Formats: sequence, structure tokens, C-alpha cells
Amino acid sequence: MTRTEQRDILDDWHDLMNMSPAELEAWLETEESRSACAMVGRNSQLTALKVLELARLKPTDLTAAEWAKMREITFDIERSLAAGRPSDAAAQTAWRYALMNYGHDPLRY
Repeated sequence: MTRTEQRDILDDWHDLMNMSPAELEAWLETEESRSACAMVGRNSQLTALKVLELARLKPTDLTAAEWAKMREITFDIERSLAAGRPSDAAAQTAWRYALMNYGHDPLRY
């Protein structure tokens, strides 16, 4: 991966990650977070924990696999945001909670 690609990934990451590692860690301990993960499946909880891990790392410490995971996560957030906020209140809550598990609170935009 080139430095330009890494810079682009990092720029997207910083644009989308609007929860600090401490906020994300506290959120992941809530019942709401666990419920959002349970609706999506086990991989969702693993991804949420990986987001927290990545948020704590310095860019110079990232492996090629971690850069790829960051790109995947930012793509997933962008895709969810592009699909738009659901019209149903319950679906809006589930949508928000799923995004928060990825370190992005859509109510902060």
C-alpha cells in the first residue's frame, strides 16, 4: 500500500470517526451496543472491538491488514450514510447504534 493510499484512508477515517476511543469503549459496554451487534451478528461485535483497537493505534504502528480493515470500515460507514437515515423511528435507532459501534455517531454531523 502506498503512502498516498494510507493518507487517503487516514483522512477518511478521521472524517468519519467522531467518537473518541474512550467514548467508543464506554458505548461498547452498553446494552444498546450489544443489542445492535446481536441484530447484525457475531462479526459485528468483533468489528466493533477492532474499530476500538484501531482507534488507539498510531498510523506508524498499523500493519497492512489493519490499513485494509480501516478502509473496509470507512467504506461500510460511508455506504450506510449514503443509504440514508431510515424513516421508521425504531429503524433509525438501530441504524444509529450500528454506526456508533463503528465509531461514528450520525447525530454529531
